[in-house]
Amino acid sequence: MISEKRIIGFGDCDPAGVVFFPRVFEFAHSAMENWLREAGVYDEYFLNEEFAFPLISAQSSYYKPMHPGLEIEVRSSLKEMRESAFSLRTEFLNQESQLLAAVDTIHICVSREEGGKQPIPAYLRSILENL
Repeated sequence: MISEKRIIGFGDCDPAGVVFFPRVFEFAHSAMENWLREAGVYDEYFLNEEFAFPLISAQSSYYKPMHPGLEIEVRSSLKEMRESAFSLRTEFLNQESQLLAAVDTIHICVSREEGGKQPIPAYLRSILENL
């Protein structure tokens, strides 16, 4: 599991003062990017000439509102890994560890040249298993 703190900004919210729903997807993706950077594989993931890892499914659930100024913890973990795909779960918790929202994503490994499914490369599989 990886974890990072974030403070909800005024610009993250809709006119009602609650986090605008697509922002949780941005927060989840940002956490993933930070994790890949820390793991030293950011370029291999996003700029790999042989493989691409498109997102094929994204789902969110909202349990409690998030308002400007709220400090949250963003936790991402590996939910499932298959030969050519993996899924991540990102949870958003308040300081009392209450679940505020969650994002589930599925990523697939494809050949850039052929476009078909490919096994997840060993370097990424190893990093994901340690997530």
